Amino acid sequence: MNYRKDIDGLRAFSVLPVIFFHAGFTSFSGGYLGVDIFFVISGYLISGIIIYELSNEKFRIFNFYERRIRRILPALLTVLFFTFSVSYFVLLPGEMHDLSQSLFSVIAFASNILFWVKSDYFAIESELNPLLHTWSLAVEEQFYIFFPLMMIAIWGLRLKTQILVLVAILILSLLSTTKLVPMDQSGKFYLLPFRAWELLTGVLAAYISIHFLSDSFRKSKAANWLSFFGLILIALSILFFDRNTPTPSLLTAIPCFGAFLVLLFSEESSISGKILGNKLLVFIGLLSYSAYLWHQPIFALTRIVSINEPSTLLLFFLIFITFLLAYLTYILIETPFRNRKKVQYKTVILTVFPISLILGFIGLSGHFLKGFPDRFNPEDLKDYIVYAESVSDCLNTELPENWCISPENAKVAILGDSHADAISQSLKGVLGSSDIFLDKIVFPCLPILSTSRVDKGNLINCENQNNLAYEYLKSNEDIEVIILHARWPLYVESTRFNNLEGGIEYGNDVFLTSTLGEDKSKKLAQKDLYYIFQKSIENYLELGKLVVLIYSVPEVGWHVPTVATRSRLMARENFEISTSYERFQSRNKNVYKILDSLGDHQNLVRIYPESVLCNSYQKGRCTAYYEDKIFYGDDDHLSLLGADLISKLILKEIISNARNK
Repeated sequence: MNYRKDIDGLRAFSVLPVIFFHAGFTSFSGGYLGVDIFFVISGYLISGIIIYELSNEKFRIFNFYERRIRRILPALLTVLFFTFSVSYFVLLPGEMHDLSQSLFSVIAFASNILFWVKSDYFAIESELNPLLHTWSLAVEEQFYIFFPLMMIAIWGLRLKTQILVLVAILILSLLSTTKLVPMDQSGKFYLLPFRAWELLTGVLAAYISIHFLSDSFRKSKAANWLSFFGLILIALSILFFDRNTPTPSLLTAIPCFGAFLVLLFSEESSISGKILGNKLLVFIGLLSYSAYLWHQPIFALTRIVSINEPSTLLLFFLIFITFLLAYLTYILIETPFRNRKKVQYKTVILTVFPISLILGFIGLSGHFLKGFPDRFNPEDLKDYIVYAESVSDCLNTELPENWCISPENAKVAILGDSHADAISQSLKGVLGSSDIFLDKIVFPCLPILSTSRVDKGNLINCENQNNLAYEYLKSNEDIEVIILHARWPLYVESTRFNNLEGGIEYGNDVFLTSTLGEDKSKKLAQKDLYYIFQKSIENYLELGKLVVLIYSVPEVGWHVPTVATRSRLMARENFEISTSYERFQSRNKNVYKILDSLGDHQNLVRIYPESVLCNSYQKGRCTAYYEDKIFYGDDDHLSLLGADLISKLILKEIISNARNK
């Protein structure tokens, strides 16, 4: 297959949007589609070589894999070595543990499987994964393990039969991205069966180009406009698709079809050929593989070290560094290793495989050693692990495992989600000092009857847990106080927290749904929230017990132990972590309206965490870390120290209520 400048230009047209997307430039909301276009290009080029060699009886499977090793591994190992070396000095143990897992999975060409299990590509936390982008290399290499063998198997068939086999697999793979196949969207994004159709689109283009497309038609007006139309499809997809576009899907067939048209019909004198044949684009295209490898570690490590999101100026500087390193890698690593005359196969093997084994061993070691914590002085990590052990001495018998029923006759029960769990250990200690025992009833739901939650599109049925908890509290005459606590704004606003100062919480958005309606996956409207919250809390009040309603704990946006520890290691002076009280108020405006709408009741006590966490240490700020006091265990759950502040308020109210009776 002859060299085509426009294909290198198309590579540039693919890698630049990916880089700009990962930089966070909103104009390139569909920039991630550059990887899809890369798949089509790769399928076209590799199958073109295989078809040519099979036709001339020159194809050798050994030579094929040797070419793939020369093309992929030297540059990849260079970037992996750099990434680990820098990470060793800047990542904390938990981060290093995750990177070590990623490192090993990359060496095993299975990082797409690891990331499917562990992360969502479009989640904000993925921006901090230095090796996230290697998922696409894993998909490609998995494809090329099987594809040459399939080509050998079908090569003896008639040409039309070969094409029918390929088209049938392509269609099945494309249809698998729809709802016909029950797989979560993250699995469809990362795994080969749901991506094979993109590579096969390129394979089909190679078949058509070699066997059916004449040079005269490629130079015709029809071909000219078809290739230009393909380029427009790619550009429009990059500009108008976004994180919410199902990927891969029938919609993402649009840019892939665009790449298909460009590969088939573009040539030097066509409109698309002139655009893509531009010297700058061709140059960028030559660097595209190395640029793709470098950009994510550079962006991610910069974001990890910084507290705030990098400025636009810094991001452009990082892009410049990306292409500078890509150029050096292309000249010093890629080009020599791809030249069989300069670097013999024996040299490749003696270089690539030992380095791969060493990096793989380092990855495994980092996993089993929990991120090499011995790199640090234990004193420097004192803020890094702040969670107390969970409530122990549980007498659960046949109750759900996330409950903790006291062996003694508990007078107080705390009911709620992980925010309730976060204060339970502190509460147990504070109440225990007054000989008051605690039952803990927590699960990943609001302590509100007739509600469930939808997370990542999956319905988590909370009705049974809530009903079981209610019946337990109703039948237990020893319990005199019911404490209700949850992360109210997450459910009411249905979004993760952004403190508007650079701290953006990681994770998927969630929303509440009612188990009373016909559609149990439909988001509850605000007016329905008022009714369901009121009705549920009234049900608890009707039990004749004291109900303590804990309002919202201020969210932070930054992972407090990580930021505090890194700041300590970097010797930042007078460092504190806080967020705007005004932002807390705006975030919780609807929460307070709903909880306040319950009105006053003789058995209802309200606790306001903001009263001790906001405006106490700094006016107009909600404090998370101050003068070596760390009040949070992550970006929204309280540490033991922070929980103690709330627990003392609760004890005060319980004692006060007991005296007034």
